[in-house]
Amino acid sequence: MFLQEKLVLLVMSEAEMDICKNENISFNDVIAQKRLVVAHDNNLSSISALVTINEEEVDELIHETQSILKAFHETINQTETDVIDDSLDQIAKLEKENAAVKAELEMMKIMVAELDETNNALVLATWRERDTKKKLDQATQQIIESQSKRIEESIKYAQRIQNSLLRNEPFLRQLFPDSFILFKPKDIVSGDFPFIFSHENSVYIAVADCTGHGVPGALMSIIGALILNEIVTYEESVTAAELLDRLHAQIVKTLRQDQEDCENERDGMDIGMCKINLETGELEYAGAHRPLYILRENEMLEIEEVKGNKYPIGGVQYRGREAFLNNLSKLNKGDKIYFFSDGLTDQFGGDGEEPKKFGAKRVKEIIINSKEVAMNDQSSIFESKFMEWQGEESQLDDVLLIGIQF
Repeated sequence: MFLQEKLVLLVMSEAEMDICKNENISFNDVIAQKRLVVAHDNNLSSISALVTINEEEVDELIHETQSILKAFHETINQTETDVIDDSLDQIAKLEKENAAVKAELEMMKIMVAELDETNNALVLATWRERDTKKKLDQATQQIIESQSKRIEESIKYAQRIQNSLLRNEPFLRQLFPDSFILFKPKDIVSGDFPFIFSHENSVYIAVADCTGHGVPGALMSIIGALILNEIVTYEESVTAAELLDRLHAQIVKTLRQDQEDCENERDGMDIGMCKINLETGELEYAGAHRPLYILRENEMLEIEEVKGNKYPIGGVQYRGREAFLNNLSKLNKGDKIYFFSDGLTDQFGGDGEEPKKFGAKRVKEIIINSKEVAMNDQSSIFESKFMEWQGEESQLDDVLLIGIQF
């Protein structure tokens, strides 16, 4: 018998047991009935327990919910308080920043006003500076023009002095009617000069090219011309080469180039010197870096070139050099001679992309092509060819060319 059934029997009263006996109710039926009752009672107890449990849970849930709601309200209230506080702090901060910005804007307005005032002052100062500079430029220009005018006048006066000391084309034509001098100074005064001296039947004719051009060259040209005049005046029979030797010695002495502290030891000149006997046609030629061209009357295409020595007049860079060579020749009637400074042949120009020198070859071509042209007219031919060749190029040096027909 199960424990539960035993318990059922224990709880049955005697009356219940009598009823079961009188009505012939079997013990099993009683047990079954009791089981039903016990089961019913158990169900009721479970339901009651569930109901009890649900009520407790509900109360607990209600309590928790209220707690949550309370906490929520507290959180909301705290959040609202924090938000309000933060908002107030933010507003205060913004108001402070706004005040700072306003102060900065006010400062910027002041600075802008000061900058405007400074800018206006600068503009005014700039205009004053421009006006002052303009007046200064005008005054400077006037001073420069005045000084340039005085300098030019002085140089032109020096030119008159130089020309008065040098022989010119009219004097040459008194000795050789068919002759010309082409003279083109780079500046107003020149470092190139012609030298012409006549004594009885002998004529000295030279083309000299002094160191430099302009005023320095002109000073050297006067020194050279005076020394040459002095030599030929006191030494009437001096040869062309001897004349150059003496000229060199006097230039070195005059410029003190033989002294150790000399600062112009290379100054001097290149020169071509002819001595012509008008009766016999005897020609002496000595050259310092300069050649002589001779075109014979009976020659159509060939030019004789008499070369000079390869050292200049003056300077001590050629110590121990030999004496100048005296080249002898004879001129016949109709023969022509030409000699010139290097300003003619060294001039840059031409119609090519790169400027080239006029050159000795071109000089010879002009001489040959002008053979039938009168000497008096050849000067303009040379000048025209020279200017055409020069074109837009600036003149490089003084130019001197002498042509003589015997």
